[in-house]
Amino acid sequence: GRRPSALASLPSALLARMSSARIVMQDFNDARSLIEDDEPPATPFLRRSTVEVTLLLVVCGFLVCRPSVHASVGSGRMRPTGATEQGLPSVARLFSGAPRPTCLCLFDVDRTLTSKQGASAECPGTQEVPGVYDTGFGGGTLVLSDLAVNLNKTFCSACYRGIVSVGPASGPFSPERDELLKVLGGSTWAFSDSWSYAPNVSSLLVTAAADEHKHETVREMVNWLRRQGVSLEDREVYFFDDNSLNPPPFAGSGFNAHQISCRSREGIFGHCGGMADEVVKDYGVTSCTVST
Repeated sequence: GRRPSALASLPSALLARMSSARIVMQDFNDARSLIEDDEPPATPFLRRSTVEVTLLLVVCGFLVCRPSVHASVGSGRMRPTGATEQGLPSVARLFSGAPRPTCLCLFDVDRTLTSKQGASAECPGTQEVPGVYDTGFGGGTLVLSDLAVNLNKTFCSACYRGIVSVGPASGPFSPERDELLKVLGGSTWAFSDSWSYAPNVSSLLVTAAADEHKHETVREMVNWLRRQGVSLEDREVYFFDDNSLNPPPFAGSGFNAHQISCRSREGIFGHCGGMADEVVKDYGVTSCTVST
């Protein structure tokens, strides 16, 4: 009969951890494909088993023998151990000895926290990030908006902070996501460094949130945050977006939503991105020309 592969003898728990390490497994699968394509017919099992065992040792060393990190499925990040059962730090530990935030600021990404690529010279207060690619609106070198550069000077510096984006923020493991997390103040203020996808919200860093339905995503985010033990009133949730389609549906939601990048426009979108002085603690829903 057919002899079992070396993979078959691995415990299911280890196989699950291997599947969560996307980069490592991609290399693993690529290597197996090369073997199957190129091996001579006389020694297929010997060569395949040898390479599988070698690759498994590498994978095991990466996933098992490094106790300081573990993989976060779907997050695009490696998260420190010492977290709660859900892989998230407790609120008490995050803000030990300090007042816990009582507000939440949520931001769109493209043309809100970012500016148009290549426009830093014409957009005051923006900052190009050399070597970091931004896939939004056709792609180019990431340019942080004035809001992103100076977010810590706004009232949101005392609030939890998160992202509600229709775009992928350049996708899992991207340097852009790392830069955006820095803009938010790190995983303490974003509650974790895990990313999730609407409508299956499990963090404060959310992509695939459909335009004109972001109020629904924000509701899921607030519900998720409350399940983590965070007490937050709806009226203390503030959402900022350059897209003119997104603030109006927040009317009647109990949340606050404000359109920004009002001084630089490209149709329904912003151009230079948000300005720090546009991020104000106002109740209600406002667009660049309308307030409710």
